[in-house]
Amino acid sequence: DRYTNMMLINPYMFGATLSTVIDYQFNGTDGDTTTTDSTGNTTASGLGVQSYSQYAYINTNNLLQARKNVVIDNSGALSPLLSFEGDFEIEIKTKFINPYNFFAENVLELYGTASISFSLTIWATGAVTFSSVGVDGFTINGTGAAINVYQTFKLKRENGLISLYVDDVLKGSVYNPSVMSAGRLEVRGTDGDRYTDYLRIKKA
Repeated sequence: DRYTNMMLINPYMFGATLSTVIDYQFNGTDGDTTTTDSTGNTTASGLGVQSYSQYAYINTNNLLQARKNVVIDNSGALSPLLSFEGDFEIEIKTKFINPYNFFAENVLELYGTASISFSLTIWATGAVTFSSVGVDGFTINGTGAAINVYQTFKLKRENGLISLYVDDVLKGSVYNPSVMSAGRLEVRGTDGDRYTDYLRIKKA
């Protein structure tokens, strides 16, 4: 019978289809102090040389920072893009160069209206932490963080399971299907040079 081996496929078993809503490549001429992501949804603010010890600008098609935060909010228009009702991925490739007095460095923060909604931090011990403050807050602890090398950090939620990856290696997971809303992004400057190759956000 030609129907004997027919299988019904659940379209949700492999997770939802994600759309890219933010894709910063930080490409441009060295010294550029503005950049727009490839989706056209937002432009970074806070770029620019402030002094010899505080700066943030394009260098070798990366965002180069020291002691200056770069805020990405597009005058509040980002809020709909940073409301995660279902599956999502947040991925950033970055490198810290010999941070002074290194104890912990924030990789990325997403802010809500009242408090930090997401925070990704690496530690001098090699630990990496992803935490959420607010409704049904949680923390995922992992290992494998380093300095002086590019690393890719990915936060992924699929069918309610939030997972933390470092260089595509799973470091920890927690189940949390709650709506997670932010309004703006902040790429944190540190004591010592930091290079960011790209920042990419996808959502269902």
